[in-house]
Amino acid sequence: MLINTLLIVADRGGLRAYKIAENPNRTPGLHLIESFEAQETHGRYQDKVTDRAGSFKGSGVSGQSTGGAAQHATIDLENDRRACKHIAQRMNELVEREKPEGWLLAVPGPIRQLVEDHLKPEVSKHLTQTVHADLLKSEPAKILSHFSALQPA
Repeated sequence: MLINTLLIVADRGGLRAYKIAENPNRTPGLHLIESFEAQETHGRYQDKVTDRAGSFKGSGVSGQSTGGAAQHATIDLENDRRACKHIAQRMNELVEREKPEGWLLAVPGPIRQLVEDHLKPEVSKHLTQTVHADLLKSEPAKILSHFSALQPA
């Protein structure tokens, strides 16, 4: 299983890709081959939008505000969709470039489907295990323990 295997950990803000190296008498090792951090996920929310909830008083019925919080929820969903699409495109490029026999993915549960929806079919077919966890900032040794495919039989 470990021959020519890729492990990718990702979240909305970026990804890290590792080649898995088999060590004969120890657990497998991870060698970082790419690290990507999305710049659009950084910064304060109010610096990214020009409106705050309730900024336009009196624009609704009887002087109540309209939009505001609901618009921010829509913006958040669109930002998630774009971030996940961008992360998936990077995964597509990595898998196509590295041509692994199989690859493993760790991605937080709430965005898993958004990411997987943007993977190319030829990339998805080599995906052997997905773990629903945010492991992007975890140490490589701790990442390995989350994957049953990497545990000794």
